[in-house]
Amino acid sequence: HVMMLMNEMADLLQSCRTLHEFFGVVSSFAQKIFDRQSGAVYVVNSSRSALERVTSWGDEKDDNRVVATDACWALRRGRIHRAGGAALGPRCEHASHGREGSYICVPMMGQGEALGVLHVWQPEAAHAPHEIGAAFAESYTRTVIGVAENVALALANLKLRETLRVQAIRDPLTGLFNRRHMEESLEREIARAARSQAQVAAVMIDIDHFKRFNDTFGHAAADVALRETARVIRASLGAGDIACRYGGEELVVILPDTTAEGAAALAERIRVAVAEQSVNDRGVALGAITVSLGVALSRGADTSAESLLRAADGALYRAKGAGRNRVCFDAPSTNLADPVPAASPRPSAAPLRSVG
Repeated sequence: HVMMLMNEMADLLQSCRTLHEFFGVVSSFAQKIFDRQSGAVYVVNSSRSALERVTSWGDEKDDNRVVATDACWALRRGRIHRAGGAALGPRCEHASHGREGSYICVPMMGQGEALGVLHVWQPEAAHAPHEIGAAFAESYTRTVIGVAENVALALANLKLRETLRVQAIRDPLTGLFNRRHMEESLEREIARAARSQAQVAAVMIDIDHFKRFNDTFGHAAADVALRETARVIRASLGAGDIACRYGGEELVVILPDTTAEGAAALAERIRVAVAEQSVNDRGVALGAITVSLGVALSRGADTSAESLLRAADGALYRAKGAGRNRVCFDAPSTNLADPVPAASPRPSAAPLRSVG
C-alpha cells in the first residue's frame, strides 16, 4: 500500500507546474504514507542561507519555520540523522524540544546539491511499549528515504524546468522579458482588449545618447546603465504590466486594459524615475541618464502587434527629434498633447497637459 502511494505521489510530482502545487501534493501524500507520524519538508532558500519550512502535516508545530542551513544535523553532515527515544544523536534546532518520541531527518539531494530536508517525527504514543525502541526499523527507514528521494528528484526537475522556462522568455542582461515573449504577449493582450472593448498601450523606450555611454565608459558600464534603467522601469509598473527588452537599448512596456490618460501618466512616471536615478559603475558615476518614450494605443480589432509597435516607434522617433527626454504620443490613438519635460536632467514629476 505504501509503495502504491509513493508511486502515485512520484507521478503527480513530475506533473506539477508550480511549487505551490508541488508541496500541496507532498503534504497530502505524506499524511497518508506516514499516517501515525507528523513531519515537515524544509527547502534551502535561493540565497542558500536558510532552511524554510514549505509544508507540514500531522501535529508538527508552527515554530521554527525558518532556520539556518546548519541547524539540521542531517544537512550539515550530508547523511541521515536520528534523535530522541533510543537514538543518541543530538536534536536539530528545527525539531521541537520537549516532545516525546523520536525523529529522523533525511537530506534531499538533487543535481549534486542539497535541496532540503525531510523531517518525520514518531511519537511514542503511536507504539506499544515494546515497539518504542524499534520506531525507526530498517523497513520504516527505507520508506522515509524513498519519500525523500522521490521528493528531491521531482523538486530538482521542477527547478530545472523553471530555470529553462525563465531562460526562454527572459533577457539575461536586464531580467526583462525578451522580444519573443513580448510579441506573444502583445498579440494576446490586443485580442483580449478587442473582445472586452478595452485598449492596450505599447510604450517604446530608448535610452538617450546610449552610444556615448559605450564610447565614454565602455561596454561594461553601458550594460550597467541599461540594467539599472530596466530595474527602475520595472519598479514603476503596476500589476499586469509587462516590461520587455526589444533590442539594444530599446525597451517596450505593454499596458493591458488602460486608457490614454493612464498610459501617458505611466510613461511620464517612467521618464521622471529614470532621470532621477543615480548610476555608477565600480564607484565611477555615469552621469545623468534620460529616456525618450513613444506611446501608442490599440484601436479595436483592426490593430495588430506589428502596427501598434510601429505606431509607438513613430512616436518615439518624434520624441527623439523634439529634443529627447520626453514622451510623445501616436496622434491617431490619443488626444493628449505631448508633455514638455523639465529642463533639468533630474526633473520632478509634473502633471500632464490635456487638450481637453
